[in-house]
Amino acid sequence: MSVVSEESFQRWRYLHGIAEGDKDIPTGEVAPLECNLNALKGISYTKGCYIGQERNSYTHYRGIIRKRMIPVEIPGLDPQHRLPCPIPIVAGDPTAGTAAAASKKRIASVGVLTNNIGDLGMAYMRLIAADSKECGEVLTVNIDGKVHQVHPRRPEWWPSSWGREETASEPAS
Repeated sequence: MSVVSEESFQRWRYLHGIAEGDKDIPTGEVAPLECNLNALKGISYTKGCYIGQERNSYTHYRGIIRKRMIPVEIPGLDPQHRLPCPIPIVAGDPTAGTAAAASKKRIASVGVLTNNIGDLGMAYMRLIAADSKECGEVLTVNIDGKVHQVHPRRPEWWPSSWGREETASEPAS
């Protein structure tokens, strides 16, 4: 067994879309299903009563989850750079900081970067925006006046139905 640094472990978690603790998961703002705990076997639908069971069951059997914790890449950042998170993620014109650009195109908040280490991080965001290639929008964060693109990464272990629940005929698990 080899020993790895905390930073290496955190980068591994971000590459694989596994959020952990208060720095990655906004306390009181994100439901367990939005943290992907159902796919990570962290939620039981057969166990007895537990706090939050009704909300989890309702959301699970309804089959629609619009936001999730999702890994993101922020190209161009130093591998050891840590940002002062949370930072809003917006969709639209990446030059939206200027009045001229703002008047040309609507800018919409689609989520928040909750934590990062260098060019990898975790974000809590709308799934339709996370599929940015499909929706045709550029996702960005503004860091100290400089705009950086954000690229959501769909982990390999995610069920293919996640993010497509509203168009699917069967509920997502």
